[in-house]
Amino acid sequence: MSRTGRTNLPLRVAPGQDYREVTVEYRLASRLTGASEQDEKGRVPDDDSPST
Repeated sequence: MSRTGRTNLPLRVAPGQDYREVTVEYRLASRLTGASEQDEKGRVPDDDSPST
């Protein structure tokens, strides 16, 4: 799930227009599900890494 918030910006921004004192917030929430294999140091390998 993600959520964004903006302050001091119009709904539609104009190209080339300067906006001052702007705040943009982006929040991302995620959850890992299922079991994962870990190496001896407790790290989870990348999906693209070769399997051993």
